[in-house]
Amino acid sequence: MSVAKPKLVIPIPDTRFESTFRRKLDKELNKNNVNSNSIIKDERVRKLLCLGKVICRDVIFMPFVQGMFMCGAFILIKPWLLKLLRNGKNIGRNFVELFGGQRRVRD
Repeated sequence: MSVAKPKLVIPIPDTRFESTFRRKLDKELNKNNVNSNSIIKDERVRKLLCLGKVICRDVIFMPFVQGMFMCGAFILIKPWLLKLLRNGKNIGRNFVELFGGQRRVRD
């Protein structure tokens, strides 16, 4: 009788976001510590404001801006992509005809 070995499940954490988020948060905290003569004197409030600023900028605002630019870029290159598609079809059709293939009626 064989004993089934328990399956070893290794969780794979997604640390890419965490490391970049922590790096940007540390950078923002260091920048605010240099400017220590600000209006806010309470350290906890300053840290919370830095956290809120980093979350708003890196999690909400920047992906929105990136999405807008990507959408605009795709809208701008769509005519070029359609022209590329048509030229590819023509080149493929000519290549098939060159080697004795028959031209298909459907385009």
